Amino acid sequence: MESYEAFIIWLDQKINNSENKEYTKILSQKYSNLNTFTNLNEALEYLKKIYFTKTYFIISGRLFPEFLLEFRKIENTISTIPKIIIFTSESRKSKIGNMKEINNTFYNIGGLTTLLLKM
Repeated sequence: MESYEAFIIWLDQKINNSENKEYTKILSQKYSNLNTFTNLNEALEYLKKIYFTKTYFIISGRLFPEFLLEFRKIENTISTIPKIIIFTSESRKSKIGNMKEINNTFYNIGGLTTLLLKM
């Protein structure tokens, strides 16, 4: 299977549930640089160390408000500004809103992987 040149950080408190494990399995077959986190601070510390031009930050809708507050504090100090992708349930859509920092919002793995394959 072909591997794509991109760096992916996925932050989700439930990354280890069976559904998300299946999603990470699918993505890791296509992307060798897939890194998962359950802790916001650890994910942001990791992001600070990346010097890769194509970086995607997948974040659960539940963690997005807290992420956005912390990301705004560091965005001028990091070398790679990631494309931010929200991966959430449709029921959380209204709680996220339309913020300029969001590049895409997805509710299923098919849409998410299709987008990443195009980028």
